[in-house]
Amino acid sequence: MDDKDFVFTALWENFLKLAKVNIQTGEIRFVRTEETEERLGCLETADMESYTQSLIRNHLVYPADIPAYRYYMNTAYFRSRIARGDRTFVYSFRRRLNDYFTWITFEMIIPEGISEREQWVVCSWRYSDSETYALGDSREKLASIFLEIRKLNLTMDWYEEIRSLTEEGRLDGTDGTGISRWFRKSAKEGLVHEEDLEAYLDFTELQSLREFFRNEKKEISFRYRKRIGEGFRWVSMELRPGMEYTDENQVVMLFVRDIHDSYMEGLRQEGRFYPDFLG
Repeated sequence: MDDKDFVFTALWENFLKLAKVNIQTGEIRFVRTEETEERLGCLETADMESYTQSLIRNHLVYPADIPAYRYYMNTAYFRSRIARGDRTFVYSFRRRLNDYFTWITFEMIIPEGISEREQWVVCSWRYSDSETYALGDSREKLASIFLEIRKLNLTMDWYEEIRSLTEEGRLDGTDGTGISRWFRKSAKEGLVHEEDLEAYLDFTELQSLREFFRNEKKEISFRYRKRIGEGFRWVSMELRPGMEYTDENQVVMLFVRDIHDSYMEGLRQEGRFYPDFLG
């Protein structure tokens, strides 16, 4: 076996599945598969959307991972990554294999010659490494602390929703393409207390955020009252530079956490008073 065959064989055997996917039509063609899904008919689907739904319908995706799985595993998201100039995209999720859930890493590779005529990408699925297991467990614990987690690109004016337990996660017309639009729509829909509205709009003004991170490159936060359920609660919105951050590509992580109880207790100790739950 020559060197090329040795490397190819080792890589081939490392994957659970390999496929080519058309980013416009969604057509999917598997070239390597594992047996578990064939019993359920998942691999008989002709396009990526049907395949994704088939896995969910057959309870093969861990319930807590389903919202993110739907978000990332579709050709519209693939096209958005290509439009940004990415050459690859990696996403890890939990999948049921042999009657238990395990971490799987999905990777989309964008060929150099992709064009309107050649619109195929390569997709692979493999077992995740131990680091992914640890990161996944840590991410789940971290997510439980926050009401919202979003990845923002201030330069390109887009965002990815990672976690949302509030009304903002269901805003119509905010499909991830515009963080500035999402901020404005949150205010317009009455999700920010009227007394905090002006400060909220000032804080979330896109150009101001760009300039702040270009100059400071540190965490910034803003406390305001957000509508949660039937009333308003004090929350803290925290923005910090992401690992990918550069001045030319301002990737920032946004976190929103509920601080109402601790903040109200602090006010009481200072002799100040606000209603416990502002309607």
